[in-house]
Amino acid sequence: VVKRKDMKSTLVQLLNMLLNKPLGAAKKEEKIPRLTNPPEVLGA
Repeated sequence: VVKRKDMKSTLVQLLNMLLNKPLGAAKKEEKIPRLTNPPEVLGA
């Protein structure tokens, strides 16, 4: 089951990618965990 919050953020990310909004891109960068983060942060 996909949580509404996750679904909404995913849709927003897709829309931002399609529209290439600078604001959306900045927000997405914050949400996406960096590769240097531990597995726990990545949700593993």
